[in-house]
Amino acid sequence: MKFCENLQNLRKRKNISQEQLAEMLGVTRQSVSKWESGASYPEMEKLTEMCRIFHCSLDALVNGDVLEAENKKDNNVFYSIMSSLELAVKKTIAMLENMNASEIIKFLFTLLIIIIVILICKVPFVLLEESINSIFYSGAGNIVGSILRSLWSFLLNLIYGILAVLSFLYIYKVKYLDRIELTDDNEEKIKVEKENITVHKERTAIKEKRYIYQENSGVFDFLTTILMTFVKFVCIIILIWDLCALVTSVILLALVFILAIKGLLLIGPILMGLGVILFTILIATLLFNFVANRKSNQMFTLISLFTSIVLGGVGVALSLWYFANLTYIDGLPDAYHERKVTTTYEMRDNLTVGHHYNIEYIEDDTLQNEIRIDLKYYYQKYNPKITLTDNKYINYELEEKTAIYPKEIIDDIIESLKKGRIYTYDNCFEVKMVITTSKENIKKLKTNTYYEYYYDEYNDPVAEQRELENFIQ
Repeated sequence: MKFCENLQNLRKRKNISQEQLAEMLGVTRQSVSKWESGASYPEMEKLTEMCRIFHCSLDALVNGDVLEAENKKDNNVFYSIMSSLELAVKKTIAMLENMNASEIIKFLFTLLIIIIVILICKVPFVLLEESINSIFYSGAGNIVGSILRSLWSFLLNLIYGILAVLSFLYIYKVKYLDRIELTDDNEEKIKVEKENITVHKERTAIKEKRYIYQENSGVFDFLTTILMTFVKFVCIIILIWDLCALVTSVILLALVFILAIKGLLLIGPILMGLGVILFTILIATLLFNFVANRKSNQMFTLISLFTSIVLGGVGVALSLWYFANLTYIDGLPDAYHERKVTTTYEMRDNLTVGHHYNIEYIEDDTLQNEIRIDLKYYYQKYNPKITLTDNKYINYELEEKTAIYPKEIIDDIIESLKKGRIYTYDNCFEVKMVITTSKENIKKLKTNTYYEYYYDEYNDPVAEQRELENFIQ
C-alpha cells in the first residue's frame, strides 16, 4: 500500500480532520491534502511525527499496510481487551492529572449519579424476580420450587450485574474516554476543541501526561446519553420478559399439538398460540434492533403485526366458542366412585388416632367395646391399609403414593373434553377416616389424641381444659 493511502486511512481511522492533522504537524491543510493525493511527499521530520501520532513504525507507514497490521491485532480478542483496558487506564490517569480539585469533585459526583441511576434500574428486575418466584412457590417443603427460585434469582442477578457493568462502562466511555486523546511529552499545551476546530481554552501541560479533551454539547448531551441508556436498559428488561413469554408460548403450543395427536384437536388454541408466538418474535426483533441501533424492516414489521393480530383474534374467538359450549360438572367421573376399607378394633383406654386430620366421628351406642374404622377414598390406584401401631396409634398407609394429576387422570380429562364435558375432580385424592363407636369411646379417643399432640404442660391449666373441651366437641 502506498504512503498516501496509509496516511489517509490512518487519519480517518483516528477520526481527525486534515485541519487537525496539519495543526499537529505545524503545516497547512493543503500540504496534508497533497500528501494524501500523492502530489508531494513530507520531510523525514514530519514522517517521524506522523509515526508518533498514529502509533506505527516508519517502515509500516511508508512501505507497509498499517491497516492490515491493525486488523490482525483487532482479531486477537485477548489482545484487544487488554489494549482497550490499558488505553482506558492511561486516559483516566491523564485526565485526572490535568484536573483541578473542583473538576475532580465534579467528576466523582457525576460517577455517583451514574451509579445511582443504574441501581434504580434494578427495580424492574426485583419485580420480575418476585413475580416469577410467586409462580414457583408451592409450599415450604417443595424442593423443586426452591431450586427453581434459586436458579431464577441467580440468573436475574447475573443478567443485571452484567448489564449494570456494561452500562457504566459505556456511559463512562462516551462521557469521558472518547473525548480524550493522549499525546507525547513534546506537546506544549492541552487543546479543548469542538468539531469546528475552534480552540476554546489552553493551559500549560503537566509533565509526562498530556491529553486533548474534545468537548461536546455539554450537560444536555450527557443527560441525553443517560436517558437513552436508561431507555435501552428498560428495553432489555422488556426483551427478557418477551423471551420468557415466547418460550412459554412454544411449550404451551407443543402441549396443544400433543393433545391433537391424542385426538383432541383444538383449532382455537393452536391459532392463538401461533399468533402469540409471532407477536413475541416481532416484539423481540424490534427491541433488539433498537438496542443494537439497527434499522427494522418496515414491511416485515407490518406483515408480522397484521398476521399475529388476525391469528390471535380468530384463535381467541374459536377458543371462547369451544369452552362456552362445554358442560361443566362439579364432581368426579363415574369411574371415580367412592371406595371403602373397613376394620374393627377392640376399644382400649390408651387408643389414640395417629392421623388426626380429616376425621369424621359417628356415634353408635351399640358399639360399646369396639370401634369401627372406615377409610373412604376415590382414586382407584390408592390401596389404603388401616394399621394399629404399638397397639395404641390408629393410622392408615397408602401402598402407592401417586403424584397429583398422573397420566390416567390426564387421559380421562382428554376423553371428557372429547365428549364436551369437563369435571372439577373435587376430592379425587382425598382419604377420609370415619370412626364409628359409642359417645363415651369417642370422647376418650379425642382426649387421648389431644394429650398426645396438643397438650402443653406449661400453659395455664384452665386454658388447657377449655382447649380440651373445644377439641372434644
